Amino acid sequence: MKTTNHFSFFIFRFSFFVFSCLFLFSCKQSGSNTGGVNSAPPTQTFTTIAGQKTFYKQFKGTIGTQPITLNLTKSNSADEGTANTFSGFVYYESDQKPMRIYGISEESGNINLDVWSHEGNESFFNGKQNADGIFAGTWADTVSMPHKSLPFSLRETYDNHAIAFDYANFIDSSVLFKGREDSPKALFMSGILTPVGTEDKTIAAFLNKCFLTTVDPNFNLSDTTPMDKRPKISYPNATAMNKAQCAAYFKDYLQTMKDEKPGADYNLNYNNSSIVNVIYNADNLLSIAESSYTFTGGAHGMDVTTLSSYQLQNRKKLTLDDIFKPDYQPVVVKLLETAVRKQLNIKPNESLNSALFVDKMEITDNFAVTQKGILFLYNADEIASHAQGEFSIFIPFADLKGVLKM
Repeated sequence: MKTTNHFSFFIFRFSFFVFSCLFLFSCKQSGSNTGGVNSAPPTQTFTTIAGQKTFYKQFKGTIGTQPITLNLTKSNSADEGTANTFSGFVYYESDQKPMRIYGISEESGNINLDVWSHEGNESFFNGKQNADGIFAGTWADTVSMPHKSLPFSLRETYDNHAIAFDYANFIDSSVLFKGREDSPKALFMSGILTPVGTEDKTIAAFLNKCFLTTVDPNFNLSDTTPMDKRPKISYPNATAMNKAQCAAYFKDYLQTMKDEKPGADYNLNYNNSSIVNVIYNADNLLSIAESSYTFTGGAHGMDVTTLSSYQLQNRKKLTLDDIFKPDYQPVVVKLLETAVRKQLNIKPNESLNSALFVDKMEITDNFAVTQKGILFLYNADEIASHAQGEFSIFIPFADLKGVLKM
């Protein structure tokens, strides 16, 4: 395309690992300090995985003989003794079906990345970066019988019109009762992508406007006004945006809790965290996922992932109408239903609501595209219970030929 599940266990692990452990983080602002290094060809000086506290990097290479692309984000750790956290997406070039990844760096210096496919299969990357900048080791599929194990080898690269980014990772916290070690606190964490080393400055300006324009942070935590109805603000840079949102969040947290007394339980530990991951970055097409986690008391927090795709040549955020011809809905709905039945083992004669909230699939505008297909994502509580988590459905463009705008 030139214009261009049921994973409750995964969602729990991803949210708990990436967001909850970040509550321990120290109060600081940081980001990748690589300047234009990320845009350098592989033959030039590279910045190591271990040498940066936070980053976005694109790696290309192979598992065995199969070409793959790994879009990896590294987030800040609390201190030097705490493992770094990684998240992102990986796909085989043969189908470009994105799969979520998350992981840590081990005491040995190896990086362990856990991969989940949309069918629930699990696999792992375990390896390290050598002196030549190659990230290599062993990929293993721990679900199949017998288990598969293959070597992988990946190099950081930004070819084929990929965009290099700095990843600014901001973390701060505010205690409710000053001077008390057992005080509840509010955590704010945000990650923002900033394009670097881009020859076409209009693309950089377009992306900065997209990433630095957001809803006014000065809203009450109990405000039920829909996000798309709130006023928008554009910020000059990531630092200004993070500081404004963080200050507004802490102000509202302290106002909300003003009548609470010491001895309050964990439900007063609030959390507002977000991480941005790149799904696809090539061919003047950029697709990203912003995963947010909020906790404002109660039985559990709320995970929401928002997908977006940008056609960079036309400086345009893509909509479904940009991708599909009119009257595409019946074809897409049928493919979505087929996919979700396969994921949940729902028989053809069974109603979908035997496992979901719905008896008919509807098309969501929460989507992202690669050059070979479209990923639809339904967040927890959208079509199924919170415990069931999110549903990700990837439909190859080969199955959509009759309804695509090509």
